[in-house]
Amino acid sequence: MTGIGVMESDTYAAEVRIGEDRAPGYVMVSPVPLIDYELLQHLRMKVNPLTHRLEKVSAEDEDSPRSY
Repeated sequence: MTGIGVMESDTYAAEVRIGEDRAPGYVMVSPVPLIDYELLQHLRMKVNPLTHRLEKVSAEDEDSPRSY
């Protein structure tokens, strides 16, 4: 399910690497880039809502439930 509805897609378990960080996650074949929420948590990353880019979670944000 996406923010705009239900989507059928082939899904594969994989080890995902972003920069030097690695974590287990799921890869979906789709026309829109999708990143698993749990994968971002494992990599300690978040999406900046203004720039739409991935960012490392800062030490100050780690204790906040809104940081992910």
